[in-house]
Amino acid sequence: MTRSQSVETHPHLSPVHIAVVVTVLNEASNISQVLESVTTQPKDYNAIKQVIVVDGGSKDNTICLAKQLASRSKVPIKVVSSPYKGRAFQFNLGAERAVSCDAFLFLHGDTILPRHYDETIRHTLSKPDTVAGAFSLGFRTSKRKLALQMIAFFANLRSRLFQLPFGDQGLFLLSTTFYKLGGFPRQHFLEDVEIIRRLKRLKQGKIRIAPVKVWTDARRWNSAGVWKTTLLNQFILFCYHFRLVTLDKLALWYHRWYSVARN
Repeated sequence: MTRSQSVETHPHLSPVHIAVVVTVLNEASNISQVLESVTTQPKDYNAIKQVIVVDGGSKDNTICLAKQLASRSKVPIKVVSSPYKGRAFQFNLGAERAVSCDAFLFLHGDTILPRHYDETIRHTLSKPDTVAGAFSLGFRTSKRKLALQMIAFFANLRSRLFQLPFGDQGLFLLSTTFYKLGGFPRQHFLEDVEIIRRLKRLKQGKIRIAPVKVWTDARRWNSAGVWKTTLLNQFILFCYHFRLVTLDKLALWYHRWYSVARN
């Protein structure tokens, strides 16, 4: 991966400049809210060096909406198109386009950030023995609030106990650490699980979960069912962890299941 210019930061010092990389694909229903949270919720606007929105080939007006918000944003927003679809490829492209940042926040295009998220990132990464961090998980647009509150509770408990956050929790880390990893693994599925595995292999500190929540769209749980979705996710993770099934087949099962559930 080509390394953009960045300020060399000691692991135990707070990052000064943060680049937020947002991946999108047909997120017209979410992108305005997401970018509003990115651009209006920091405590220190100067801390957010830039926002890079990386589109994976949207067929709706996601790009148009992102550019509209960019034109009136206090924070610089760059909208780019990726030649490859897949969050790993889009995140890596966004990181390549970032300039002079000390830390990255990698955000899904349906996840809303909390108030003063920049302060949370700085505080978390400044803790000794820390290699990366993520926010706690919350759901929005939920039809089954109580059930999803339980899912979020156990997901956050698992994340804290085993240092295993998922991508929809907003992963953040120092840019030097990201470049040391070589970026996200070049795979089309479960890139968040794999990068966490590689971060742990570095043995340079803990992956800390901030107590502050991000709010992700509950559409998958709404369409496919809360418990069926949870069981499917756990089954896929089990198969991936023990290498029981190829990654391509797991991705096929996952996307086929949600395609059926939406019909």
